[in-house]
Amino acid sequence: KITPVQEGAWTAFTAAMQPPARMRGGERPMAAQRAELDKLTAPERIDKMKALRTQRMSEMNAEMDQRGDATKAFYAALSPEQQTVFDAEHRKMGGPAGPGHHGGLAQRNG
Repeated sequence: KITPVQEGAWTAFTAAMQPPARMRGGERPMAAQRAELDKLTAPERIDKMKALRTQRMSEMNAEMDQRGDATKAFYAALSPEQQTVFDAEHRKMGGPAGPGHHGGLAQRNG
């Protein structure tokens, strides 16, 4: 159970674990991107795709850093007993439900 003192770290942690905007429909539709790419020559398209890939990787690295920092801050706010539970639940996140499955942790707050 999360204590009132831990609430801020919990809120920051759960916010950081939300899917990024691009996974919530925050990016341009694929059809619009395809139409833009179709107007380019092959070399221009290659350069554009390379730039998009570089941008996407940079965004993913920033998201991973944000999640890692929020997780470490939340973990530091937990009691040793809560850390043991967190460790056990965190190991499950990459299991059958797939990476990013946070149901076990969310259920602990209540």
